[in-house]
Amino acid sequence: MGRQSRSTFGQTWWGKQWIKVLEGLDQSGRLARGRTYANNGSVQSIAFESNKIAARVKGSLRAAYKISFKIDPLSGADKARLVSLIADNPLYLTQLLNRQLPPELYEDCQRKGIDLFPRSWQAFHSDCSCPDWGDPCKHCAAVLYLVANEIDKNPFLIFELRDFDLFKNLEALGFASADQKDVETLDVAEIRQPFEGSEEGDFQPDETLYNVLDFSTVPVVSESLLSLLSDNPLFYRTGNFKQILQKFYTETSKKAQALVTADEPRDQDYDKDLDSVESGDIIMDEALGFLQANFRDTRERIVFQFNELPKLIDWIHHLPTAQVPQLSPTLKGLYFLNRFANKLLERGAVVPQLLRAKLKKEHHLVRWIPAALNEEVAKMVAQLRAVLPNELLYYKIGKRDIFVPIESDFFNALCSLILTERVRQFNDRYDYKATDLDDLFFRNTMTHFGGFETREIPNSVQLWLNKFFIAHRDFVPLLQVEDLDGVFQVNVLVENKKVELAAPIPLETFMDEREYAPVRMGVMRDLSMMAEHFPQLNQLIAGKGADKLLFDSENFAEILFKILPTIRLFGIKIQLPKALQKLLRPQLTMTLDGEEDGKVAASSVISLENMLKFRWEVAVGDEHIDSQAFLKMVENYRGLVKIKDQYAYFDEKEIKTLLEKLKNPPELDGNNLLQTALTEEYNGIGVTLSKSAQKLMKELLKNETVSLPDNLRANLRPYQQRGYEWLYKNARLGMGSLIADDMGLGKTLQVIATLLKMKQEGAFKKTKGLVVVPTTLLTNWTKEMAKFAPELKPHLYHGPGRSLALLNEADILLTTYGVVRSEEESLAKLKWTVMVIDEAQNIKNPNTSQTKAVKKMKAGIKIAMSGTPVENRMSEYWSIFDFANKGYLGNLKKFVSDYAIPIEIDRDRHKLDKFKRVTEPFILRRVKTDKTIIQDLPDKIEIDQACTLASEQAALYQSVVEQALRGIEGQKDGFKRSGLIFKMMTALKQICNHPTHYLKKGSANPEASGKAMRLLDLLRQVLENGEKAIVFTQYEEMGTLLQTMFQEQMQLEVPFLHGGVSRKNRDEMVEDFQNNRATRILILSLKAGGTGLNLVAANNVIHYDLWWNPAVEAQATDRAFRIGQTKNVLVHRFITQGSFEEKINKLIQNKRELANLTVTDGETWLGDLSNNDLRELVKLE
Repeated sequence: MGRQSRSTFGQTWWGKQWIKVLEGLDQSGRLARGRTYANNGSVQSIAFESNKIAARVKGSLRAAYKISFKIDPLSGADKARLVSLIADNPLYLTQLLNRQLPPELYEDCQRKGIDLFPRSWQAFHSDCSCPDWGDPCKHCAAVLYLVANEIDKNPFLIFELRDFDLFKNLEALGFASADQKDVETLDVAEIRQPFEGSEEGDFQPDETLYNVLDFSTVPVVSESLLSLLSDNPLFYRTGNFKQILQKFYTETSKKAQALVTADEPRDQDYDKDLDSVESGDIIMDEALGFLQANFRDTRERIVFQFNELPKLIDWIHHLPTAQVPQLSPTLKGLYFLNRFANKLLERGAVVPQLLRAKLKKEHHLVRWIPAALNEEVAKMVAQLRAVLPNELLYYKIGKRDIFVPIESDFFNALCSLILTERVRQFNDRYDYKATDLDDLFFRNTMTHFGGFETREIPNSVQLWLNKFFIAHRDFVPLLQVEDLDGVFQVNVLVENKKVELAAPIPLETFMDEREYAPVRMGVMRDLSMMAEHFPQLNQLIAGKGADKLLFDSENFAEILFKILPTIRLFGIKIQLPKALQKLLRPQLTMTLDGEEDGKVAASSVISLENMLKFRWEVAVGDEHIDSQAFLKMVENYRGLVKIKDQYAYFDEKEIKTLLEKLKNPPELDGNNLLQTALTEEYNGIGVTLSKSAQKLMKELLKNETVSLPDNLRANLRPYQQRGYEWLYKNARLGMGSLIADDMGLGKTLQVIATLLKMKQEGAFKKTKGLVVVPTTLLTNWTKEMAKFAPELKPHLYHGPGRSLALLNEADILLTTYGVVRSEEESLAKLKWTVMVIDEAQNIKNPNTSQTKAVKKMKAGIKIAMSGTPVENRMSEYWSIFDFANKGYLGNLKKFVSDYAIPIEIDRDRHKLDKFKRVTEPFILRRVKTDKTIIQDLPDKIEIDQACTLASEQAALYQSVVEQALRGIEGQKDGFKRSGLIFKMMTALKQICNHPTHYLKKGSANPEASGKAMRLLDLLRQVLENGEKAIVFTQYEEMGTLLQTMFQEQMQLEVPFLHGGVSRKNRDEMVEDFQNNRATRILILSLKAGGTGLNLVAANNVIHYDLWWNPAVEAQATDRAFRIGQTKNVLVHRFITQGSFEEKINKLIQNKRELANLTVTDGETWLGDLSNNDLRELVKLE
């Protein structure tokens, strides 16, 4: 490791004074001969004891020369006068405590004839074992030069070399205790305690604790932190370490930002393994080195294990944002901790902390921790601590002993693990010098300072960093500002943090009363450090708190804006009068006016510039004034001015900038104007809306009462009626819409009602509507249109024989994303009245050919449908929103910068609120848990999922029907005939499920079955939304096939509860499904779903194949829907279109006698059908 250069001796004025005195005493010039020896490392050791120095210096012989000095002590009278000088002026002692020798003390000593430094060579009694009889010899001279460096680091040596124990003498007067001169460095043993065993139960933080986390509140504090530190600290001799630290903060901030922006928006698939993690433990060694991290499931099985810290942190960093809400508290906590750590690095809100580790030798290490001396950072630390489980971090000491962090260090210990490793990663290849100190600070290297030249380095480092840790003590200073009619008085008090709600102690009392003697010097040391930034405090220290600090408003402005913010960074509380707590500053704002009638006309959003007029103004608090009035105001006001009961600050530079902006104001287009009006702010400053503008915006946002279209065959629930009215209003205004209701709330019905209304108003006479859906939803849309709006004529544009020839006779072209992609050119030539896209997440990636093709379509009105949460997938929403309202949210890069990163990564509450207000007219999202929605919903929502047979599946179906019917029609025996019918029905059910189910051979390829494809799509949504589902099938074979399919397609191991499962295993499966967040899907055979099964954890019930008996189906559904269910249950019934399944379903719905079948009746009624009825029932339409 590189050594630090020693080209100069004596960096401080007192170190230089030592050299100056010595060189002044050296009339023979022999002292200079020692410089070379001092510089080349010949001096091997120096030790001090009272006024004696012992050293070893390498000379020409093998053995080092032994050197000793004894310096004449101060006289008793000088010692007494020196004690009196320091006792009378506590300022001297406070500076000494910070290893600073006050020049004023030196001058006072000279005036009183006290010689701190020896005045002649005769005061030095030296001896060297070398053969040189000269005095001083070069070896002695080398030692004396290096003593200057030791004095630099510890000015107490000046007194000790004159045989004067300053603190012992002060202690005798009751002024200070001897141990207060020591520099305290925290030992790693002090921040841990023995692990007493697990006490924590089920750690489940309240959801509101997560909601308050807002990392955007972390301020940029690096410059302020650096302002606390002195230049050219003594411990670093190869440059100015403060400048190196400044460069570190700048580079680290850039790299932390790059870390966030490097994560380009990407598909975030559901990760089952993350879901299964329930608890974790991170294990460190006795010197805070990382050993291992383990993450376990509910059965204590290890799911993830890390033996390298970089891999652990990278894994935490890439936890998918969209899945975070459903993760265990352990992973959630670590996810947020990592985001916070990255934000701290980005904002420079981290400080280095020196720690001591007593191993075989004493070592020191630096860990990086949050700058909790800043109030916002401290507040965020407390909020994050509340969502982190206690049992997460452990120290392994030796082979068996397990320790845990003490509570006060738990957060620092955990957060520093990430921060210190990131600092190492960011600076591992950075061009810092290869010295022990660079490695100590930036490369997470433990260092042993064993040499005589380095042993004081830890003390010097600690003293330099002490300003970051003033607030960590029990007794700390507190500043109080009083407003005495425009004159400001600053008082210093002392706060006892150990006693809650205790009144602060006036400084004069604290300095006078003996009970505070043991802690007095700590507070004085802190005040001395504060006085480096607030020099007037020296007056109070010197006067022992008796003086008063008074400032007029002009002088106090600098105190308020420059000095107090720095003092606050020490973690020192500052009590301000109410009038100063929220200082007003003039800022640019505007007032918006609307057209007098306040009516929003069709397509008005495009030409909003013509409807909203604005004028630029200046805001001073809540008061808005025009530019002329502001010019008059600034003629009279300068600096700190009291307006009414509030202070405002008029800074000349800021005023000049503001006047420039008024002359050349920013330009706003329609989108900017609308967003300003919706948020009522511009660049974070509130804007004023006139009454006409308020009326205009209210008109834009309010829901109109719109009559339902004629012949709509559905009763809309109240929230669906509101959704329909919202869609219709936006369509009328030419605005795009994104309806993002939860799955099961009836988005399709609301859109179909809107399309029907448009048809009845003549919208599809000249141009048509275009509806684009995933292939698996094509049948559903066809069925839903026929069911709810038979008047709407869709033209199905899909399959090999598709043609646009019949489009003129239809209202809607119904097609798929795949078709739009493949026929982009031809479809883009047509103009569409309205374009609807379902499952709009299909265009979440703006760079795919599918997304580009969809966005190329020309439509006056665009409607997107999606059931995915907005807040966790912001980047995906940009592409969807850009489809609905092109350009409104700017380009993707701007959107990611303005909204995606602030909301997703920083959890910026203000930006989220702004995003919601900006998009309020265009996004409608209701969730099943909304109180206003729950009251509108039935407890069970049944949804028929129409599925289409794959081509080979359809051929197999047709073949089996023909063969079976021939046998049935030729059978005269009624009993045997019923048996053949039942056999055929079973075969057809199995074919509709999956050809492999019927054939008993083949793979679990989902593309071979329309049902399987729809099931996978549906389950992916269930998983993305953090919900659970039960999949019912009558057949054990089909259940096993589904298990294989889930494993191959989704990498999920899904349990299957069927009749062959033992009671014990069955109970374990139910318990696991109910309580394990990772088990989100359960396959259940209807026969096994007997009495006693309680599966209320599921809010989705999927009937993959149906018993054609409503009573049996209801019994199965009730496994999830029963007492204890707190959620609305969605019941998905899979029905193959055009097959016997669809026809039987229709029969059951229409025939009351079939609807009243009991469970014991089973499906025997099918055997009573005539040959013609049977043929009609099973033939493929």
